[in-house]
Amino acid sequence: MKHNVWKNLELKIALILLIVVILLSLVNYLIQYNRYHTLTLEHLRLDAVKIHKYAEGVINPRSFYDLNTHEDQGTWLYSTTQRHMDEIRRVSNAKYLYTVKMNDAGEWIYLVDAWDMDDRNFVAMGTRVADGDPDGSLVAMLNRAMNDEVVFGDDVMNTEWGMLYITFFPFHDHMGDVIGVIGIDFAYDDLHTAIMRTRVLIVIISIVLAGAFIGIAFIFVRGVVHKAESVMTGMELVVEEALERATLMLDTSPLCAHILDDNLNIIDCNEAAVSLYGFKNKQEYIDRFFDDCIPERQPDGQLSSERRMTYINQAFVTGMSVYKFTYKMPDNDSPMPAEVTLVRSEYHNGIVVIAYTNDLRDITQMTSKIQHLEKENEKVFYDALTNIHNRRFFDETLNRVLRSLSRSGGSLSLLMIDIDYFKKYNDTYGHSDGDECLKAVAGVLMKSVRPDDFIARYGGEEFAAVLPNTDEIGARSVADRLLENIRERALPHAASDAADIVTISIGITAGTVARTHSADDYIKRANEMLYISKKDGRNRYTFGSL
Repeated sequence: MKHNVWKNLELKIALILLIVVILLSLVNYLIQYNRYHTLTLEHLRLDAVKIHKYAEGVINPRSFYDLNTHEDQGTWLYSTTQRHMDEIRRVSNAKYLYTVKMNDAGEWIYLVDAWDMDDRNFVAMGTRVADGDPDGSLVAMLNRAMNDEVVFGDDVMNTEWGMLYITFFPFHDHMGDVIGVIGIDFAYDDLHTAIMRTRVLIVIISIVLAGAFIGIAFIFVRGVVHKAESVMTGMELVVEEALERATLMLDTSPLCAHILDDNLNIIDCNEAAVSLYGFKNKQEYIDRFFDDCIPERQPDGQLSSERRMTYINQAFVTGMSVYKFTYKMPDNDSPMPAEVTLVRSEYHNGIVVIAYTNDLRDITQMTSKIQHLEKENEKVFYDALTNIHNRRFFDETLNRVLRSLSRSGGSLSLLMIDIDYFKKYNDTYGHSDGDECLKAVAGVLMKSVRPDDFIARYGGEEFAAVLPNTDEIGARSVADRLLENIRERALPHAASDAADIVTISIGITAGTVARTHSADDYIKRANEMLYISKKDGRNRYTFGSL
């Protein structure tokens, strides 16, 4: 009878414990869900910023210039597109990478929609954003990006391509103007599903382990109660650690990552860290990292320990810091440039800092090559003698400025400038002095206009000044300043019929830019006014509306 009483009591205790464990697991699941969601979005935003820095360096600005032709849009990178996309896919969770621009009708158009990282090809080109944006949310985000703002989505969006986390970044040309938008989308389903599976697995493990404990308690009852409680405590610690590791995304991150405690000791790392440095296992990484992977000084001469401590302390105080650091490979001491992101978090009821390391060796080499190509490309747009922009730059930029101002309804002024009696100057002083005269005049013109304006050598002794968002009054003021500054320069010109110093004549036209206006219209009208200035005695300007 006594045995039956104990048996019934044990059964009741077992059922109660099982119900309590299940309820606690469900409550913990609901509490942690929002925390997972927030950490996941933060991780994707960090990922998007890194991809944008890389992508902006390899996208060809010419692919934004003309929406009516697509001959360059399939080759919008300087070198092999597939290799660049594979590199981005290796270090991130990005699903799509594409470019967007507004056409003359004010509609957002996908220039490349989009590079699918999984299928490794372009999906489509030239489609309207509004066709897949019924509520206008994408257009609103694009408008913000066009105003030079980095735009992160507030949450995951349900699109025809699945659940995506969408980010937009402004794209600048070499003048610093925003000419389009780079879109970077993440397939949130993949990462979110992996996390949810991990959590479900952890909950199942918790229940199974708790059930095992209940079974042991049910069989041994009183004699093994204390031992069973110890086993359960150990199991709970294992489950807690597994939950924390999943929360920190340590094992799911493709980046090298390790955890630093408040004594700055490495207490854990992921497999990506072990693989990056070529260690055999995690313990070897923990034991050897500081001695074998950190050089005494950085390339700029700063002590490595000083730089690390500065940013680690910042992360403990503010919650996050990002810095550049050069490690060394343990096998051959070769340098490894990296970007390190430090994030403060909780781990084992304590505060730790997680260090995510992004290997920049391939990107650094590629960036160096791209910068070299950009410098070589810039030379094409400068006049070798005067070191100001040349006719080619003038033609391309004037057309681009006109298109931009036609959409906004802005005004534009064009000044055509000619050095008076320059042929006589060459005949009198020689071509060498003539070249020096051209350099001096170009220097005065450059110093006499605003940063938003630009001066170009149009040909021979003729220059052009483009003044965006400038009306007739502003153009006349600039012309007066140019005439006065050239006179104050007082370059001798004994053969001039206008004065005994070098002078200039200017033709001006200005007006509100319309879609029907072309660059040729402005140039023709300004040259007509220049002809009148020269006819009326030179050393003056003449204005004529467009």
